[in-house]
Amino acid sequence: MRSSKCRFAALILVFSGALSLCAPAGRADASPVASAAQISMLPTSGPGGTDVRVRGAGFGQPCPVVDIYFTDATTATTKLGTRHVALDGTFQATVGIPSDAAVGPGTISADQWWWNPRLWLCLPHGFGGPSTTFTVTERGE
Repeated sequence: MRSSKCRFAALILVFSGALSLCAPAGRADASPVASAAQISMLPTSGPGGTDVRVRGAGFGQPCPVVDIYFTDATTATTKLGTRHVALDGTFQATVGIPSDAAVGPGTISADQWWWNPRLWLCLPHGFGGPSTTFTVTERGE
């Protein structure tokens, strides 16, 4: 009987050690975006409705998901899409600037999801991330 208890205890130790190796490091409130995370886009200006190619680099793990937002000159914010981050920390997406976006400087941002160790899952962050400026112009400019 003692032998089976020892085997069971050893199995529990091995299993819990394996889980700790798989668990993401860090605190629940730690920023999920690496400090080197950045985005770029082309074109950098155009009227509402313009398709923009957004590229990101330097994003971290364990939550390989990024929400892309556009905030116009009146601070109206629109979610443009969600993309998965590759293992090398990059993503790319083609998104459309809202057709009713206010004319003037706006911002495209990439908000990486964060790891919640208490729930053991990734959640939308909602606090913004790296951004770049897109200027909304009048039609015909």
